[in-house]
Amino acid sequence: MFLFALSGSTWRLRCELKASGSADSRQDYGEAVAVRGDTAFVGAAYGSVRGKEDAGAVFVFRRRGAVVPSRRFDG
Repeated sequence: MFLFALSGSTWRLRCELKASGSADSRQDYGEAVAVRGDTAFVGAAYGSVRGKEDAGAVFVFRRRGAVVPSRRFDG
């Protein structure tokens, strides 16, 4: 998942939003995305959580200056 910002009339790559843990394209990481203000919510519909396959997870990214830390919410 890549985050771009509009600078004038050009879109520029800001950063890559990486899932913590093992979420990847096989778990549909990034299939559902919502953005509100400085916060992005990225879903992983089939993420495995605490031994439960396909339980699902959402990753929350909040911009703080140039840093975009993440937090994971499971199942």
